[in-house]
Amino acid sequence: MLTPLLNPLLTGAIETALNRILYRDRALNSARQRLTGKVLGVFVNEINSPIYLVFSESRVDVLGAWEDNTDCSVTTRLSVLPELRDRQQLTALIRSGDLNVEGDIQVVQQFIGLLDLAEWDPAELLAPYTGDIVAQGMSQFLRKGASFIATAVNVSSSTLVKR
Repeated sequence: MLTPLLNPLLTGAIETALNRILYRDRALNSARQRLTGKVLGVFVNEINSPIYLVFSESRVDVLGAWEDNTDCSVTTRLSVLPELRDRQQLTALIRSGDLNVEGDIQVVQQFIGLLDLAEWDPAELLAPYTGDIVAQGMSQFLRKGASFIATAVNVSSSTLVKR
């Protein structure tokens, strides 16, 4: 379970990132409309704290607790999350047991479709604040850092399984 101070920090960071990525581009309006009014629960095994995505017309709210029913709930591992950006992987992840989906599968399909359509270049998001050259350098640094962390998580996961 996340500490009480870390949970709001994590949900706030995720909410800010998702709103910048998913609600910035008007071309994504029709894809976003399909999710309006839906609630997606995300449970990541390594975090031990659920995250709820509540979609509206103008934003997505990311909450650490949700008292009502969700339209869809997914359970997965941290190392699987990057694979969810490719909607072609969804069926394979479900079949392999890496992703457990309960409820309306269309909600997670539409969310993954929206992520797939969204612009994910950190340099583009940072450039207005830092300039193009610094943004590109930071983007490369973030990609290498994310790759290193994903590799470390996979190695530690496989080490734990072997023991």
